[in-house]
Amino acid sequence: MKSLGAILASPVLCLCLLAGIGYQQRTGLKPDDPVVQAYHANARKAIEEMPWRVRALGTDWTSEERRPETAAVRLLKPNIILSRHYVQIVTTGRPLTADLLIVQCRDSRDMTGHYPPICYRNIGYEKVHAEYLGPIDVGGQAVRYTEYHFEKYSHGRQQKLCVYNFFVVPGRGAVPDIGDVNQAAEHYERRFFGAAQFQVLMPVEMMTPRHVREEVFASLLRSHAGLIGTLKSDGLSQ
Repeated sequence: MKSLGAILASPVLCLCLLAGIGYQQRTGLKPDDPVVQAYHANARKAIEEMPWRVRALGTDWTSEERRPETAAVRLLKPNIILSRHYVQIVTTGRPLTADLLIVQCRDSRDMTGHYPPICYRNIGYEKVHAEYLGPIDVGGQAVRYTEYHFEKYSHGRQQKLCVYNFFVVPGRGAVPDIGDVNQAAEHYERRFFGAAQFQVLMPVEMMTPRHVREEVFASLLRSHAGLIGTLKSDGLSQ
């Protein structure tokens, strides 16, 4: 015969679990909480301050805005999207170019599934290379990133792209893969701080040598050295 304590153990545990869930729901952060709203306002302002003119490879680069795809805006529901086309200012020879895309979402769940191996495949590119690189120091923040190579054939001609990609997860920092974003999306509080994705795209003429691509990539990030630190700081983590 079971003792009274054994009989009551399961109901008591269930009540404690339900009480814990109720407390979590009452005390957990919500999208409209001041600390969350302040984070997204700071993130938007910091991204908007990305300089239009940078210096890389010993030369100045200027930029122009590129309109983001309507479908991307609809899917990502971003707090802000920055899309810039940077062009090297040179007097002789063909200038080098780089495209910078920064997307910052209010909810990290909106970012899951949206990263180069999926996005570029959807527009006809095949991934032929992926490699984790770094870290590089950007304003005291260690940035690890992934280098992707994509290619496709259009009208009998091969087209190649090199894409550098990483994410910034609030409270965690810069991460090279979507896995950390997915983990944040599963956290009942962290998800409302969202996530930011950085992409630097370089065309075929910059496929070699690698050190040229890496210097341009690092120079773009270091032109606004405090940005990653701002995106990392969510007001909860010390």
